[in-house]
Amino acid sequence: VGGGKYLLTYLLLKHAHAPRPRGKGMRRTLLVVPADVFGKLVDSDVPRARRIVGFDVPVHALGRLPPPRRMDLCRSGLAGVYATTYSLIQQAKTGAAELEAISPQFVVADEAHCLANFRRNPAFRKRLWWVMQKCQAGAAWLSGTMDRRSFLDAAPLMARALRERAPVPLDQVTLERGA
Repeated sequence: VGGGKYLLTYLLLKHAHAPRPRGKGMRRTLLVVPADVFGKLVDSDVPRARRIVGFDVPVHALGRLPPPRRMDLCRSGLAGVYATTYSLIQQAKTGAAELEAISPQFVVADEAHCLANFRRNPAFRKRLWWVMQKCQAGAAWLSGTMDRRSFLDAAPLMARALRERAPVPLDQVTLERGA
């Protein structure tokens, strides 16, 4: 989780899990990060967020577990933030099953420019879109480097996160003509 998005990430997750006036807050959220920052997330970012912003939501670090234990945790139904990596989601054998078992109610994709693979990897796109369709409250896509990527990479992310309020064409033909 980058320094500029650090507080925003944990405040989003904390807010997502907060009790609501007419019921409970969300039980399961998914935090997806690049593999190279996963260790920092677990070892320093989460403990720091607990001190600075009172982040008190349980974090289930899937990225450090072998596949059988990871799947057991995904199926546990425990409330909290399930932290994983883009590379684990892309794994053909386990990625889709783990996402389905977690069935998150909200997704935070940090370093969302990593999702540029949407257009080039149909299996990954299908998996993540499936999760997004299941989410009750949508998603937050966070990135400080989206502007360096193709507009075609960023547009589907904006459309999914903002839905009808997205500042981009929602149909693929118009999007490709304007890019």
